[in-house]
Amino acid sequence: MLFTLDLETSVNCKDEGRMSGSPHYSGNSVVLAGWKAGNNAVGTGSVDDLTMELVEWLYSDHDYIVLCGFNISFDLAYLLRYEKFRKLLVEYKDVIRVWDAQQAQYLISGQSMIYPSLDGCCELYGLPVKPDKIKAYWNSGMRTEDIPIDELTEYLEHDVSVTEQLARLQVKAMDKTMKDLCFIKGDDILCTTIMENAGMHFDLDKCAGISDELRVSLLEVQEKMHWLVKSETGFEYFTPTKNKEASTVLFGGTFEWDTKVEDGVYKSGIKKGQVKLKKQVNTIDFDGILSPVTKTKAKELFQDSVSDQVLQWILENENPENWAVGQFIGYLQDFREMHKDLSTYYDGYTKLVWDDGMIRPNFQHCATRTGRQSCTQPNLQNVSKGE
Repeated sequence: MLFTLDLETSVNCKDEGRMSGSPHYSGNSVVLAGWKAGNNAVGTGSVDDLTMELVEWLYSDHDYIVLCGFNISFDLAYLLRYEKFRKLLVEYKDVIRVWDAQQAQYLISGQSMIYPSLDGCCELYGLPVKPDKIKAYWNSGMRTEDIPIDELTEYLEHDVSVTEQLARLQVKAMDKTMKDLCFIKGDDILCTTIMENAGMHFDLDKCAGISDELRVSLLEVQEKMHWLVKSETGFEYFTPTKNKEASTVLFGGTFEWDTKVEDGVYKSGIKKGQVKLKKQVNTIDFDGILSPVTKTKAKELFQDSVSDQVLQWILENENPENWAVGQFIGYLQDFREMHKDLSTYYDGYTKLVWDDGMIRPNFQHCATRTGRQSCTQPNLQNVSKGE
């Protein structure tokens, strides 16, 4: 039995880089819930009303109940904030399945439609597209709570109705294998939504202590690189994060930096009599610290790349007596590792902690051409293996 649901929520999160309607923001809540059980009419009300309706159908004689929605992870994330709903998922875990019409369309398209929209899907299947009036309210900055309830109800009823129709049309267009795959992906979506809701605790105090120590170490390595490059090349402005400069140190090339030089005085205006400055581009040509043999071979294989893999290859192939190469690459590798840890994990993760001290990543199921699941804010599928 198909139980289609949709939620209209507040959009009060103003944090930069975060979704205004995020279910993880404590200041957001469900304003209006909508549902459609089987062939019944669309119902609207509170989350408690939705849950009671779902309980009634779960108690009836059905082999399983399919929770259907469009981008249903968003709705599930809000519903998981309610204890009654969480208990239902546990109690009826063997009979509740999930169908995400967005995910289904993504699979039907052969993963060519990245995060398809509900309106886009409705147009594909000849279903009515919802009016833009509610979107216009949101775009004007109006809170969901302040939208006239009759207009919001009509908007929600439309979404629930077309989502259910869309799901039924998708099922008709699929063979058994594709249907089974959609249900498997529904299980995945439910699992990752529960994971997001649980979150990952992040110790901000411990992070601050480690990052302070890391900044000191990073500055020490940067200073060592600065003096090494200056002594070898005469260039005083080396920046470890600029790959072009690192490549010039190893392979040779031209260092460039800007300075301000005097260019007469202002003859009129409020700056009359003051010295004018203009930008001057300075350059130093340098042959590179690599030995000729290693430089030639490296250029053939990697051009002027200074990726981590290339740096390791150079260390394994350069004359070990060329101490400057070993020192420079060692410093650069240390700097990159510490800089990544600091920017990605310490500073980066700190910005993603919610008020309750938890990090809640965004697992994405419709974001890649290959069908691979991805993860952002942060990407917990690619965490450093180090300590």
